[in-house]
Amino acid sequence: MIRVIIERWVDPTLVEPLRQQLVEIRQQIVNKPGYLSAESFQDMDDPGHWIVMSKWSSRKNWQDWADSKQRQEQLALIEALLIKPEKITVFEPR
Repeated sequence: MIRVIIERWVDPTLVEPLRQQLVEIRQQIVNKPGYLSAESFQDMDDPGHWIVMSKWSSRKNWQDWADSKQRQEQLALIEALLIKPEKITVFEPR
């Protein structure tokens, strides 16, 4: 099992469009192989700073989703809202 943390920064005026995109992605991802769960968090001191933490059965399952056309299309919509590139970190339990 792995956890993927995606960190994103948007202008605070674009929080609602980002939130809508995250909901849409979650609806698309729920039946993907290896997807277990995800949560979104908003920084209480910086409303434009968001983190999505997802749990996957394997790194391969995550990578398959990350490389998919479906995710790339969603990512293009999200990237239009970002003030700097998203940061993705993959963790495994120890």
